[in-house]
Amino acid sequence: MRPQDRAATKARMAAKKKRLTTLCIREGKSIRAASAILKQEGFAVGASKTRLGADLLAISREAPKAFERERQTAYGELKTLQKFVADADDMNSKETVDSLLAIRDRINRLLGLDAPQKSVVANVGLTPAYIEIAKAMADVAPEDRLKVLAYIRSLVKPLELTADCFPPTEVE
Repeated sequence: MRPQDRAATKARMAAKKKRLTTLCIREGKSIRAASAILKQEGFAVGASKTRLGADLLAISREAPKAFERERQTAYGELKTLQKFVADADDMNSKETVDSLLAIRDRINRLLGLDAPQKSVVANVGLTPAYIEIAKAMADVAPEDRLKVLAYIRSLVKPLELTADCFPPTEVE
């Protein structure tokens, strides 16, 4: 039997992994700091920075699978509880209905179906002149609209600023 296959070794590795998770994920320690702490706590074997980095990578790969397993377990328990309450003799009771609704709400939250609805509200004030132009442009073919806008811009005379447009600069 190889040393890594012994029950004591597996238990020590599991304890090291649990402690590593606590140090790096919950407490936010760096791998270097976690390595020093684990060595102080007696985990001399397998506490190098390289080994701990590989362990953290393995933990990050296992986390989504473990999360999904827990979600499926919780979903099964809630469905069983829902069936138990739904099969109750006293379906006219307010408590029974409230319990069913609460269970259904939990299932929806577990599955992510209770996300808040997003809505965008824009208050746009349109001037009567803009509305009139928009109505007139509705009959113009889309490919000709840019030509019409160019023509409208050509009708506007540029503003000429003369000296009498500015306030006097005389100092008395």
